[in-house]
Amino acid sequence: MSHIEGTAARNGLLAVLPTGLSDDRLLADTQAFSPLTARERTVCVGILTGYTSEAMALNLGISINSVLTYRKRIYKKLCIASQSELFMITFRQLLSRRSVEEPSGIS
Repeated sequence: MSHIEGTAARNGLLAVLPTGLSDDRLLADTQAFSPLTARERTVCVGILTGYTSEAMALNLGISINSVLTYRKRIYKKLCIASQSELFMITFRQLLSRRSVEEPSGIS
């Protein structure tokens, strides 16, 4: 077991990682996330669900450096500089999708 796997196991990360981390359907249909590759959207899902880079790397079977590279690419493509901006973009996209899906006159 590597140092990272040992640390993750001690912190309980391996037990709580969702099997659906690669489920990027939520982001795939939104225009704001269209410049991203499927793997970048997967990393976005990990960020948005609160997983550390270490936990995402273990779950996806890639190195932490790869996760960090994906984060950099995401931020560059979306023209953002922080995780909180990623949350804001996602929140706005979900709100705009909801307003389109709801019939007018219903609050």
